[in-house]
Amino acid sequence: KGLNHYQASYHIPKDKRGCGLFGDYGYFNHALYKPKKNPIKHFLMVVDAMIEIYLLKKETNVNIDFAHNLYCATKFVKPDFIFKVGEDKYFVEIDRMNERGVALNKKFENYNDYFMHTNTDQIKGIYFIVPSPKNEEVVNFNFKQQVRYESVVSAFLKTCDNYKEAINLIFLNEDELRPLLS
Repeated sequence: KGLNHYQASYHIPKDKRGCGLFGDYGYFNHALYKPKKNPIKHFLMVVDAMIEIYLLKKETNVNIDFAHNLYCATKFVKPDFIFKVGEDKYFVEIDRMNERGVALNKKFENYNDYFMHTNTDQIKGIYFIVPSPKNEEVVNFNFKQQVRYESVVSAFLKTCDNYKEAINLIFLNEDELRPLLS
């Protein structure tokens, strides 16, 4: 009912795709919006990160907006969401640190394919957000995050070699997102 109300309030036609950014909304079925029950922790981390961007947008004059993966998924990549600051575009990957070697390399191979088939001038980076350590006072990364960081960077450099100078890989924990964007 909420989705129907939202779509009616914004007068979104059933065939509109939109880009999801700055009021250009699209029409999607409830079945597409409904989160899967299995990866609920991942879903909640995605929502929390989008809320941080939403709050920054509401509390400042920063020209920033985000769009969830229904808008930004392509045949090459399916980031958890994207955001734009002005004309600069960033992909966001919420990482629960359980994707290993082959899958991680495949993710970045897909990004490499995407970059080869699109104009990358406005694409500034990929935010790779991992869970914040619980009950730990850590200045940088804890051991598990450090190992993950090294795996992610290695996969990125191995598969996206042609774009390592143009596309920033930003690795951070979820508590660092808002301060970094601010």
